[in-house]
Amino acid sequence: MKSRQAAALLLISSLLCCRVAAADAAAVTTVDSLAGLAHHAGLSHVRVKMKPGTYVLDDAALSGSASVKHPAKPGQATGEYRVNYLLHFAGDDSTYDLTDVVITIDTKLHQAVRGPFDKIFVSGNRTTITGLTVNDRGDTPPGKGGLRMMHVIGNGNTIENVTLRPRGSAPYGYGNLLGKGSHALVELHKQSCLLITGRDNRIVGAKVIARVFGHGIVMQGAVNTLIQDCYVEGELRRTDEMLRETSGPAFEVDFKSDYPPGRIEPGRIVSLNEDGVRAYPSGSQVGGRRTDKITVINTTVKNMRSGFDLEAASGAVAISGCTSLGCDQQGFSVPSGGTITASKGDARYGPLLALRQKKDHGCRVELELMESASEFPPRRLAEINGTGHVITLRNHTDHRSAGTVPIVFGETFWADAHHFRDPTTTLESLTGARGVELRNYTGQPIVFSTTARDCVVYTGGKILHDDGTNNRVETLAAAARDPVAPRARP
Repeated sequence: MKSRQAAALLLISSLLCCRVAAADAAAVTTVDSLAGLAHHAGLSHVRVKMKPGTYVLDDAALSGSASVKHPAKPGQATGEYRVNYLLHFAGDDSTYDLTDVVITIDTKLHQAVRGPFDKIFVSGNRTTITGLTVNDRGDTPPGKGGLRMMHVIGNGNTIENVTLRPRGSAPYGYGNLLGKGSHALVELHKQSCLLITGRDNRIVGAKVIARVFGHGIVMQGAVNTLIQDCYVEGELRRTDEMLRETSGPAFEVDFKSDYPPGRIEPGRIVSLNEDGVRAYPSGSQVGGRRTDKITVINTTVKNMRSGFDLEAASGAVAISGCTSLGCDQQGFSVPSGGTITASKGDARYGPLLALRQKKDHGCRVELELMESASEFPPRRLAEINGTGHVITLRNHTDHRSAGTVPIVFGETFWADAHHFRDPTTTLESLTGARGVELRNYTGQPIVFSTTARDCVVYTGGKILHDDGTNNRVETLAAAARDPVAPRARP
């Protein structure tokens, strides 16, 4: 009998301890200072709420450095990513409610440390950060090593309803006209807005207002990323305004450009930023891991260089319910097997769609063309290269564009740029469209270049010229009879 009572008491005691532990685990800690937030950002299994208000970060007292090991690869030594930070979320399985919290960062801190610099650095796993607003104050560019306003390298995190307003890069005010990377005509000090390099991360409801030469939401080595209900906005500038300058970086290089025709041309407009949602092929921060599997849903990009530039990613890439507005290089691109559905955009300054790689295959695209009247219309409405794509282009809400901009098979802006830099390169080496099916309901005309062959176009518009081989043109009535072609094999 006593043993039964003892067992019962032990069971009750255990249940009470579990309830206390659960209550403790669920307890919310309130902080009211950046120092308090920084302390709890390093802890695991915590629930933190920060008192609403504006907190100014104008000294480097909270800054530090971190090292994150690269994902292990069979037979290879594991390296590490070393970075400086201002605020480091290093804990696992934690929740940070930062609703109505504004952190204002003085951009003089951009040069407070040397080397790579991630101002808000998230290396923890399975953590949620919600409601935070981060504003830069000033325009001091970073030093060498690169700068990110927020970098998520941990796995399984949710970044929700976060607003980022970065400032401070050099040069700013010319977009990529002065070049980028090894082709830059001036020294670059860029700042990206939101970088994702980890696995299984969710970016939901983010708002990025970019006033820097850098990307909006960018993935390097990220795997299985969800971007949903986000908004990215850049700004535009007329080249006529640049050409009136009497000092500054463009003036100092005699208004040369790294893009054809080699000088900044009057009568154009360009984005001052890089791409809205961008994928790089891999990420050095995670040991060269490939960028793989991206889903973008109900997201809008406005006035950036490109809207959704995902062609460098691997694996399943899907864009759905998204909008591109005022982007001057392209609206949408996806890699082999990528899909674009229920999405729309304009072609005010650049093509709505750019499938640039002749090696890519099997994309499925459904896009609507929005009103695109502009002082600065693009040369092409769509640039189509690759094999076996199935593309449908319609007018949004049945509008009909007043201007005439052709859909072109076998040409791209990037081919133009590469040929300009190296005139020995040929169109055939850079472009090609083969076995592509297009259903064109926009009324815009079609051009087949010399590298277009075996393509089928259903259209009500004109064929301006066909310099390709064995291309076939059908009426839209025939499109209603013919089923959509199956996905092509590589």
